[in-house]
Amino acid sequence: MTGLGPGVQLRPKIQWHHDPMLKTLLLPVVLAVLGSCSSVPSPDDRTASLNRTIQETSRTIAANPINARAYTIRGYAKEQLGDLQGAVEDQSQAIKLNPLDPEPLYQRGVTNIRRGLHEDGIMDLTRALRLNPQFQEAYLSRGVAKCDTGACADGLKDLTWAIQINPSDPIAFMSRGWARGMLGDYRGEIEDNTRAIQLNSKLAEAYANRGAAKYQTGDFMGAIDDSTLALSLQPQMGLGYYYRGLAYLAINRTAEARADLVQAQVLLPEFGDEIGKLLHN
Repeated sequence: MTGLGPGVQLRPKIQWHHDPMLKTLLLPVVLAVLGSCSSVPSPDDRTASLNRTIQETSRTIAANPINARAYTIRGYAKEQLGDLQGAVEDQSQAIKLNPLDPEPLYQRGVTNIRRGLHEDGIMDLTRALRLNPQFQEAYLSRGVAKCDTGACADGLKDLTWAIQINPSDPIAFMSRGWARGMLGDYRGEIEDNTRAIQLNSKLAEAYANRGAAKYQTGDFMGAIDDSTLALSLQPQMGLGYYYRGLAYLAINRTAEARADLVQAQVLLPEFGDEIGKLLHN
């Protein structure tokens, strides 16, 4: 293995921004389903609660087939359980019953993005924003979706709007930082992720992304420190091992580099070939 400087690019698409942040009509229902905010349900408990939500809303729909809210709630539960086709069907029915409600449009947009139908998803998010120009989560999801499709400069505008609407949202700063990094603005990425960390010091992804950006600027020790912090919060984060391994490699600490890159190859199988080339150089 030989020393390697900035320029290597491996930026897995972020996924957390697509999980709907339900601050509108669904919030009371979600809290009732998942428990109080003071405790985090286990995956099994969460699955059971979402299945109960589907059963309850199905009974509501059977009794009242024009209950748009019930379709929206059931669609959300299906989306969370991975039934994306079923979610879209319920969300579409909710839109048909109440076309002036931005929530099911937002939900269907997020679901379509998860299905890989980015253009359809962006169209739905745009319709939701026409109905509610202050829908911060819609700007957030649309901005990242645009960046995923190669329109990162346009997506950056949406992410900036999301920050302006809610400047206390660390996810908005982290998302914009990711987009800035995709555009090669690593200083901007560091700045935005630093702000995200100031707002929430437990965001492992923000440390990992800032570490990746520091690596790209040649701050290898900073990249190692941030990646280590990310891994202390989320030990199975492949991106943390990857960029820490690259940073170790850049300063010729080959034993540490190899250990991290081997771990990254296990955790990031979609980039296994690229990491394998590094390990065999």
